[in-house]
Amino acid sequence: MTPARIAIASAVLLVAGILLAAIGTSTTVDAAGVAVGGVGAVGLVAAAFFAVGEGEDRQRAKDDAARGRRPGP
Repeated sequence: MTPARIAIASAVLLVAGILLAAIGTSTTVDAAGVAVGGVGAVGLVAAAFFAVGEGEDRQRAKDDAARGRRPGP
């Protein structure tokens, strides 16, 4: 899965959690909304770190190719 797809899915979860918590009339529904929104927020942060890591891997491979080295494991 690409970081963009993870970010989109996480954003959908975040919005769904916010709506669930805002519309919920009971403590249980509010808690479920906060939990779903929290999973979405963590997913957005994870997608950002994943994208940065992929960019670093691409740059490292490019630098190794410029130096004539074979890519690592």
